[in-house]
Amino acid sequence: MMMMTPASSISPGGLLADHFYGSSWDRWRAVLKAAFAEEMSAAEFDLFREVADRDPPREPVQELWCIVGRGGGKDSTASAIATVAAVGDYQKFLRAGEVASVICLACDREQAKICLRYIRGYFREDANLEALIVRETDDGLELVNRVEIIVATNSYRSLRGRTIICTILDEVAFFRDERSASPDEETYNALMPALERVPGSKLIGISTPYRKIGLLYRKWAESFGKADEDVLVVRGTSRQFNPLLSQGRIDRALKRDRAAASSEWLAEWRADVSDYIDRALVEELVDRGVRERVCERGKSCTAFSDEAEGRTLIQSRGQAHEIIFRMDPIRREPRIAPLVLTPSDVKNDTCITVYWPGRGEVAIFTNRTAAGDRCNSHRR
Repeated sequence: MMMMTPASSISPGGLLADHFYGSSWDRWRAVLKAAFAEEMSAAEFDLFREVADRDPPREPVQELWCIVGRGGGKDSTASAIATVAAVGDYQKFLRAGEVASVICLACDREQAKICLRYIRGYFREDANLEALIVRETDDGLELVNRVEIIVATNSYRSLRGRTIICTILDEVAFFRDERSASPDEETYNALMPALERVPGSKLIGISTPYRKIGLLYRKWAESFGKADEDVLVVRGTSRQFNPLLSQGRIDRALKRDRAAASSEWLAEWRADVSDYIDRALVEELVDRGVRERVCERGKSCTAFSDEAEGRTLIQSRGQAHEIIFRMDPIRREPRIAPLVLTPSDVKNDTCITVYWPGRGEVAIFTNRTAAGDRCNSHRR
């Protein structure tokens, strides 16, 4: 099997060099070298720093997030990464009958097929790559080395059980799913275990930025400009990644609608479609890691919690008594509410043992809500 890196494949003399001709791809080459911890020239180092605001990682990263304006070459570059991943040798990591997957996920199948069309083009136009194809399907390619390249919509349900060597989250800022409030986060959570099965597997997130919420914004807020050895985030304008684009056209778009054009061409987060209260303002006011705060004399304290609530029946002297219990939102453990919903002779300080998922058996008093007011009990 061929051994290469994405940066070498799109550099002069590389497998995909004919599709990435000229100096307009130099910044992408620099970003890919940084993501795979390859040696970089001084010029490449500068190109990388301008969009990463950090030094290159010392080891290949597991996640690469590219926040780039429209026309910046995101899909082309992601398809090159996927192609290089697909021609690797993973036989020793696969069980009998198992295949390794290269998956492109997008908000809909048409968006996902953009990358697939590029990948198919690479395989059809190169005799060495074409020889690897066992079968073409509507959703992708099956290769002789037990690798499949497939496209799908962003459903976390379809990812379970797969061995994934590379996944592309295409325009991840626009992921949506009527069955989930946070489809991008759900997809990410389902992907990570699948990427752990083969060493060196990669997650590539590419998108134009949008609102200051969601997975893409979280990754940018957590890792952009920071020395994270597992996650690399780059952000740049359309012309930074594709200097062949017309500056005049971008200027006219900015004049027509600056908020929209700044997102599309300048890779800036949109403020005009933010939540009722701007997320950045809320983030500034949050003390991370603080779960409890003592109310100080002379200061007014206000708190709110949305407690999970449930009801259960207990038996005492042949009589059923309905008890209400709630989840302590801070300590994540159950509490018996002081209210007994049905007339009963259950006395105060009666110890009731309840089973709580993830905690085992927990014993609590019926009339106490303080965290320390629990009777001695065994937990398993």
